[in-house]
Formats: sequence, structure tokens, C-alpha cells
Amino acid sequence: MRLSTPAEPRILVVGPGAVGGYFGARLLAGGASVAFAARGESARALKEHGLVLRSEVHGEARYPVRVLMDPGDERFDLVLVAVKNHHLPEAVLPWRASLTEAGAVLSLLNGVTAPETLATVFSRERVVPGLCYVGAERLAPGVIHHRTAGRIELGPLAPEQAPAARRVHRWLSAYGLPVRYREDIWDALWEKLLWNAALNPTTALTDRTIGELLETEAGRSLVRAAMAETLAVARAEGARLEADDLDRAIEQARGWRSITTSMWQDRRAGRPLELEALVGEVVRRGRRHGIPTPVLETLYRLLQAAQG
Repeated sequence: MRLSTPAEPRILVVGPGAVGGYFGARLLAGGASVAFAARGESARALKEHGLVLRSEVHGEARYPVRVLMDPGDERFDLVLVAVKNHHLPEAVLPWRASLTEAGAVLSLLNGVTAPETLATVFSRERVVPGLCYVGAERLAPGVIHHRTAGRIELGPLAPEQAPAARRVHRWLSAYGLPVRYREDIWDALWEKLLWNAALNPTTALTDRTIGELLETEAGRSLVRAAMAETLAVARAEGARLEADDLDRAIEQARGWRSITTSMWQDRRAGRPLELEALVGEVVRRGRRHGIPTPVLETLYRLLQAAQG
């Protein structure tokens, strides 16, 4: 049966933090119909003051927003999920029945586990695996500071996800977002995890920005070792990555002097760290494949101890 898909989808953003806030703001700027799922302090701030985007690229803007604390009877064509991994699946469970017949769920979480987790809540063919590259930080509830980038990559991990992935690509592109459709999204997820598994824990432990850390020989050596371990695990998991991808990732990251990682931000703010999805998962998969990951395991244990 051919599904009827709207030209102007109704979009729900689950997780109005740095990622969800930034892309939600850009969608609003493009004329999209967007609502935000929020509770507590975030809901109050968004209702009272709107969503504030302070962008070094797009300028500063304040957007009045619709805030939903409970699903109600409203239905959405796209649910954009931008929470941290440790908040899945609880964050999306209330919205399970809120998708339209042709609705899709776009995952913008870091790591490689979120698409499978979302498939335990929504049917697999509705889940669109994705990732984003954006330098942003939530300064306060409803206030996002954007420094650089802001693109999305998405694509199917299984053939049945391709129709939804193409719909989401079409929808987001129509609102002016830089979106790339990738048939090799599994490679893309692991390519980003090369950065995240190495840069998040090292910056969080050293209290350095990415650029500051990579200015030092010790920092570059540590990051390279962590990336090399992640690369070995990625290849064992079927990702088509090469040593050149590691070198390219480090060279690109060296230019990000002022960029901070999400784990650095969370540790400074006293929030739970996304440690399991970004570091622990690589360590565990390495063990299953018989691949030693001593650097990653040390970083993992240090941050476990630091969290208490």
C-alpha cells in the first residue's frame, strides 16, 4: 500500500538541548511546523521565553515555540530524537502512538546503538539512523550557543528503512538544512564514533577544548591511540574504514581550538556522562571480537571512577 506523505510535515523534537535546540531552531527559521517535547525547567523556559539561538554563523534569534509535556491527540510525521543515549528509550516511549501512518523517527544520537534501541519502541521500518556534526552548547534551558557546522547525515541500516530515510531527507532538505543521504550509514556512524570515543573522554578528563588538547604531543598521541583502537573494533563490526580516516579525523579536529565536546560540557555541569554509549560500547564490542582496547578501557574506568 502506498502511503500518503505530506509535503509539509509536522515535526516533534524530543530533546531540546544543544542538538535538538539547534536543529529545531533552524527548522523554525525555514518555516517548518515544529513542536518540542519537554518537561520541568526546560518546558518552563521554552514556554516563557521561547527558544534562543545565539549562533556565530546565523546570528541571534528568539523563536516562540510550542511545548508539549504529554502526547495528547496530536500526530506527527517526523519525530527527531536528540536526547542522550542514557535517556533512551524512556524519552520516546510516551510518543510511541504519536506517529502518523507515514511517520518516521530520526535518530541524531551519538554512538551506534540508538537505532536498535529505537526499534524496540517504534517499528524498525519507521526508524531512520542518522548523525549530525554541529558545534553547539546549551547555555541554559532554551538557550543554545552555536559555533560551527550543522549538518545531518542519514540513511538505512536495513532495506525496509530506505523509504522512511528518503522521506526524511526530502523533508529536511526542503527547509534548508544541509542533509546528506548515505547508503553506508553504518560506516558513517562508526566514522563519527572514531572522534567521539577518543575526544569525549580525553577532553573531559583533561578539561581541555579539542584544539587545546591536540596542540600538545601528549594529547595527540593519546587521541590517536584511542582512535586506532576504535578503528580496529569498527572494522571488526563491518565498517569500511581505513587508517586514512583516522589521520583525516585528527587533522580536521586540530583546527577546532574553541570547540568543546558534549562529555566535557556534561562533566563541567555535573550531569551524567554518555560514557556507556561512546566508550564502554567500543570496549565491550572489542572484547567480543578479541580486540584489546587498553587505552579506551583506561579512559572508561577513569571516568567511571570520576562519576562515582
